[in-house]
Amino acid sequence: TNATVNIATTARNLTVSVSGSLAAGTYDSITVAAPAILTLTGNITVNSSITVQNGGALMMGSNVISGAGTFTLDAGSTLGVGHAAGITNNPTAAGNVQVAGTRSYAAVDTVIYNGSISQAVGDGLPSPIPNLTIANTGETANNTVTGNVIAAPGQVVTGTLSILLGVYVGHSDYNHVVIGAAGTLTLTDSTTVSGNWTNNGGTLTGNFTVTLDGTNQAITGNTTFYGLSKTVATAATLTFQSGSTTTVTNSLSFSGAAGNLLTLASSGPLPLAGGGPDIWNIVAPTGTTANYVRVSRSTATGPGAPITATRSVDAFFNTGWIIFVGPSAASVSVSGRVLNASGMAVPNVRISLADAAGNLRQAASNPFGYYRFEDVPVGSVYVLSANSKRFTFATRVISVVDDLGEIDIIAEP
Repeated sequence: TNATVNIATTARNLTVSVSGSLAAGTYDSITVAAPAILTLTGNITVNSSITVQNGGALMMGSNVISGAGTFTLDAGSTLGVGHAAGITNNPTAAGNVQVAGTRSYAAVDTVIYNGSISQAVGDGLPSPIPNLTIANTGETANNTVTGNVIAAPGQVVTGTLSILLGVYVGHSDYNHVVIGAAGTLTLTDSTTVSGNWTNNGGTLTGNFTVTLDGTNQAITGNTTFYGLSKTVATAATLTFQSGSTTTVTNSLSFSGAAGNLLTLASSGPLPLAGGGPDIWNIVAPTGTTANYVRVSRSTATGPGAPITATRSVDAFFNTGWIIFVGPSAASVSVSGRVLNASGMAVPNVRISLADAAGNLRQAASNPFGYYRFEDVPVGSVYVLSANSKRFTFATRVISVVDDLGEIDIIAEP
């Protein structure tokens, strides 16, 4: 652990590599190197430059850095912002950084807004930014951090948006979102999340929809959404923390695609019959839609329950769902082509399609490698395998809720 030291103010050129505090004063240059965390305790003037290197951190509090010098954040650096005006671009004489030279924020890894009064992020906050943390310690009604109004997609956060303390007001295209027990995220427009959503007891406000646009994602903790949507074109899983409750008050939509179901599942192990803590709960609004989904271990309540899911699979332990394999055909076709590793057709290969009960259907590939099964009951999971004396084929597991074409079987090299 780094010792905390008070750095002498008589030095004109400082390179700081151990954590400590820096008092008010005038300096020619300051370099904050890894793994130091340098905390300002007063306003400073910089004549030449101040640089925060990879692995270094500068905690500015509400203090001002001024002077003729430059201000540079290297890749991998961390900056703590406590000023009410945040960080600004040159030539604005406001915020923590007011040097007359170049202000370079773009490469920063993490910016932490940790003031004790309400703050604006300031026009110097980069977008995109890897990580943005809100840790405002102000009293209620004086602990809001207001994001920039930026044209779509807004204040992009490619790593994690963390609201640990205080209120963050904004919207964007986020990767991971973490809301702490004392944190509030207030949306000002529709927002997309490509990673995981974690709520450790905080609050989400704002009458806007959160769209989950990643592949495999997770919702952890209890959250009340105004709107929640996830649509996928390729098979993906949305995992809900077991025992948690996701409440949606206005609009809720889950959708996969033919042959590519969106799986809605619990994070816990299989429960005993009758449910238990491994069930995930959803409070659905009127008008909820669900198509091409595979649902397991869920209890749905609210004005939108029971939730009607069409062209979908009931994977058991569900309450408050009506899951149709239709809405129309009770049986469909499964077809594709048998190919060698070079992509050439392989004729006369015996193809087997087996359901969970062991019922077996068989077909053979034609001279052009094509095969087809007709009248396959929908709403089940099947094992598709191929047998040949010349080639080895991997077994596939497919969910059938609609006609499936181009289910090619390719020989191993």
